[in-house]
This record gives sequence, structure tokens and C-alpha cells, in this order.
Amino acid sequence: MAHPLNPFTPYSPVSPAYFVGREREVQGILDHLASAALGSSAISGERRIGRTSLLHYLNERLSETPLQEQFLPLYVDCQSVPRFTPTRFWQRVLRLLESKITDDSLGKAMARLLEQEEISCTDFEIVSDRVYEDGQTLVLLLDEFEWVVRTDPANVEMTQDFLSGLRALINRVPKGLALVIGAVHPLDRLCEGIEFRGSPFGNIFLQLRLRPFTEAEVDQFFARMLKDTGLEFTEDERNYVKQ
Repeated sequence: MAHPLNPFTPYSPVSPAYFVGREREVQGILDHLASAALGSSAISGERRIGRTSLLHYLNERLSETPLQEQFLPLYVDCQSVPRFTPTRFWQRVLRLLESKITDDSLGKAMARLLEQEEISCTDFEIVSDRVYEDGQTLVLLLDEFEWVVRTDPANVEMTQDFLSGLRALINRVPKGLALVIGAVHPLDRLCEGIEFRGSPFGNIFLQLRLRPFTEAEVDQFFARMLKDTGLEFTEDERNYVKQ
């Protein structure tokens, strides 16, 4: 008898095909993006609650018809930017974006940016504007955003300038860029200790806090994961997993 495959994915994000629940959060983020404001969102929640899985699911949804006609999504794990600086961040974004761009002139503009010693939020306007001219809004899905917000004395000024520039970039017209941020803490707590000269970074975001699954979502989870496995859980086992 063949050993049944384990459909569960502990210690790693769940694939979009097995994603369940979070319907209110997903719809809220998509509605906010599709509004006239082309608004950005910030997801917070304790570790292992599914922030990364939600961002990957949103990346999949935004890549499907008809949303792909309006949006160009790009998932970025901020942990992949070692010794964070704004230049390293934009270099990472540009390199990930290269595989998604088919416009030769935009590709050349991105290549010129990558040749610069420093890249600022203002420099990135040329990319977001060109994507917008092609009929789409670039959506950066930024996971582990804690790696960006460094409030120690040696880095707080750099963080302040970067976040202010990023806020200006997503708030400018044309609306060529939107963000969906994932972090453990809400943005107001994450940015404690940063005295912004202008408006605070987080006050233009739809902020969503992930909670544990509802009973209905837990039942949906069992149905999705155990389908076609030939396995059944006893009531005690289901209650243990729910807990």
C-alpha cells in the first residue's frame, strides 16, 4: 500500500491552490486596489498566522484574468535585501521585475538604473510611470517589512527618508505604484520612534490584522486539505488541530 502524501505544509507558505479563508481580507485589499485611489494595504499578524501565504495568494489572484490587465504584481521578500539600503532595495525590485517586462524601452531604462551607484524612490518614478502608460499599476507585495524599518540610531534617518519617499511615490499622480505590506506589527507600531517631517508613513494604508481562522474556515481547511487523500481525521484530531 502506497504511503499517502502529506497535503499539509508546516514551516512553509501554503500554495495558492490550497489557500483557504481570509475572504474578507482578500476582498478588502482587492477592492482598495481597484478603487479610484488605487490604494495600498498593510497586513499584520503574529508569526505563523499566514501573512506570507496571503501575499502569495494575492500575487496569484492579481496575475489572473481579468486583474492582470490592470495590475502587474511582484512579490518581494524584504529579507532577501541584505544590509538594507534604499539602493539595494530598488536593485532587488528591478532584478525581479526584469523577468516580467516585455517592453524593450522600459527594460533599457531599468538597466540604466541598475548601473547607477545609488537609486532613490524618485529614480524609480520612471519605471512606475512607464508601467502605468502601458495600462497597468505595479503592485509590490512586500513581505517581512520589518527588515526595511530600522529605527536604531545609526539607521533611523535613512529609514525616515526612505519611507517618506516611498509614501510620496505611491501617493503621486499618475497612480503607477501600489503596495501590499506584510509585517508582524501594524505600521504605527512598526514606525514608533520615527519622527516624520510630513505625514506619517502609515496613514494612507488600509490596515488589516489577521486573526485565527473562524470555525467555518477551519472546516474549509479540512475539506481542502483532505480531499482525494483517502484520509479522515477523528473528531478529537480535528479539535486538536483547531486548537
